[in-house]
Amino acid sequence: MRAPSRDEVEASRGESLAQGSALKPAVFLVRGREGTCVVKDARSTALLWRPFARALLRREERVLVRLDGLEGVPRLLGRVDADAIAMTLVEGRPLSHETAREASGDFFERLERLVDAIHARGVVHLDLRQKRNVLVGKDGLPRVIDFGAALSPPPPLALALRAIDRTAALKFRLKYRPATVPAQARARHRRFERVRRLWFVSRMRRRRPGERA
Repeated sequence: MRAPSRDEVEASRGESLAQGSALKPAVFLVRGREGTCVVKDARSTALLWRPFARALLRREERVLVRLDGLEGVPRLLGRVDADAIAMTLVEGRPLSHETAREASGDFFERLERLVDAIHARGVVHLDLRQKRNVLVGKDGLPRVIDFGAALSPPPPLALALRAIDRTAALKFRLKYRPATVPAQARARHRRFERVRRLWFVSRMRRRRPGERA
């Protein structure tokens, strides 16, 4: 499957997956002869901020190139034009109590292995705490989507950032299958959460009175 042209995007634009904003690209489905794909399009962003939105797309494009061939994540199809990229549609439903019941018995162990495989490609996702970015496929296996916040950091920084992804995956396992989590992993998660809460509180303290989160 190839990336659609701009004319094909405009002629076959389908369901919206995420509304665009002044800064963020819109995300929607495009249904063509070769199948359905996902397009991220910065054309609707504010003209002043469009170079920034394009830079975000270029970064995601580089990340998806690194992940090419890895099962369970989107595959880059290519450029639509300077404002948009296209990727494969990853089928599945967002993680929830309902879908967790339908997931495979080793779903969360597989999710952790998928996160490790992403890291092995030099990528950190950084937005896995959003349940909508973790899908349960029809086969009951995990999928990970939306690499818009992902980075390919240098090794020293990568070591620290990987903990964010790993604890996100562990958090889901603790929530939906707590009996499967070893005591050592529980302790590791508690330590990370203490640090994360301190960081969050320090940010709150720095906010000026009346400033919104």
